Amino acid sequence: CLDNTSLDDVTQDDEETDTSLIDSSNDVLDEGVEEALEENDGFHEEDGDAEWDVADEILITLNGSSATATSDQVSIDGSSITITASGTYRITGNLTDGSILVDTEDEELVRLVLDGVSVTSSTTAPMNIWGAEKAVVIVLDGTENTFTDGSNYVYEDDEDEPNAAFFSKDDLSIYGSGKLIVTGNYNDALASKDGLIIDGPELEIIAEDDGIRGKDYLVLRNSTMNITSGGDAFKSDEDEDTERGYILVESGNYTVVCDGDGFAAETDLLVVSGSFDITAGGGSDAYVGDNSTKGMKAGQKFLITDGTFTVNSADDAFHSNGYIIIEAGTYNIASGDDGVHADSSLYIKDGTITISDSYEGLESAVIQIDGGTIVTHSSDDGLNVAGGNDSSGNNGPGGGGSFGSSSGDYYMIINDGMIVAYADGDGLDANGSIEMNGGTVIVYGPTSNGNGALDYDGSFKISGGTLLAVGSSGMAQMPGSSSSQNSLKITFNSSISTETTLRLESSSGSALFTFTAPKKL
Repeated sequence: CLDNTSLDDVTQDDEETDTSLIDSSNDVLDEGVEEALEENDGFHEEDGDAEWDVADEILITLNGSSATATSDQVSIDGSSITITASGTYRITGNLTDGSILVDTEDEELVRLVLDGVSVTSSTTAPMNIWGAEKAVVIVLDGTENTFTDGSNYVYEDDEDEPNAAFFSKDDLSIYGSGKLIVTGNYNDALASKDGLIIDGPELEIIAEDDGIRGKDYLVLRNSTMNITSGGDAFKSDEDEDTERGYILVESGNYTVVCDGDGFAAETDLLVVSGSFDITAGGGSDAYVGDNSTKGMKAGQKFLITDGTFTVNSADDAFHSNGYIIIEAGTYNIASGDDGVHADSSLYIKDGTITISDSYEGLESAVIQIDGGTIVTHSSDDGLNVAGGNDSSGNNGPGGGGSFGSSSGDYYMIINDGMIVAYADGDGLDANGSIEMNGGTVIVYGPTSNGNGALDYDGSFKISGGTLLAVGSSGMAQMPGSSSSQNSLKITFNSSISTETTLRLESSSGSALFTFTAPKKL
């Protein structure tokens, strides 16, 4: 440890820390996406949903203010088209200020094949799947299909639905490789009151409120999606069934600009792979206010197997009210609050995580790092183990450390990996204890004596790895006497400038460590 103010071989007494919190958290360490899905209610997809016989198609041709159909299963009243029975319907043409309604009590599915469709409506949802056992939409390859609503709906009686331009009251699957453009000027753009699966098509979404919403669950794969929304971009919000309200992303490319959250799952958010570019709430320099403006958030579990993520958010970039497991991936994060925050546990197994801007880089009650490369830049703590949902980042930069105060028994464990923390507050901060067994940790800590490069309330035991922690001396700490690996603390009476190079040599004069400060310390 190097800090600002005699060369001392120093030991520090350790306090015993209750590890019950981390013991219980370890029960979920090996959980993956497949195991997490088993705890959810599954989804409605079946073999054959995206397959049909062209000979069985019923053709609906839209002609501006009217339409024609090849079956009496389709009722046409001016620009209002109603599908009254199960079957496969190929839809083509343009409909001006009209709507397509699906309303059947049949137990078989309704399949809608979109073959170059454009529908606008000034009074209701241009696509309204009001009654169907299950609906499947096929967006044909090479076609562009648009659905646009107005800013006001006209309802009958006490109804408040449909409330999205492309609306389904029942389970909905969307397949194909064509393009679907949905503009929701009234409320949401694309929504299902049950489950929603999207696999294959290119989607362009503009929404007054939420972009894409599957109330029970949302499953995304193999698609390219561009979302601009005044609320959340992707959402699953079933809050009365703990086995639902989840989002599963298996693959795809997602570009998001939203005033709310990028991805918001009431329960679990599960990412297998994909490419994500998310700007939430105006980005890291914007003020959060009362809205939730997180990049990606989960109410229970947040698991990432792999992927490429660029997230710029006013609130936490990654957030879970439960735990987060990151197995791999590449992350470029800028946040007005925490880069990655989990209320209970944060496990990082591997990956490249770069947090260019944050209030606190990583925060959770338990943080365990088993590998990867992590670089954090923070106006307060770099890595912080503490309890609760801290959303104080946008209330002002910086802040004092938690030295001498304990809010619970919390734990930071570093087993491997490369960690570099540029912190204006504490570098490694534990309202509990720290254990380091391997890896490399470099802390470019605070210049204010109200913070320290290392700050812990319980114990700091080091048994392996390389640790270099530099910063102000007012609250300087180092690993404790119960450590199996020795530590060295050096203090200086004057500050270290960015032009000063420090070299630690062996007795033979060979360099053990050479360090040049990136800022005045």
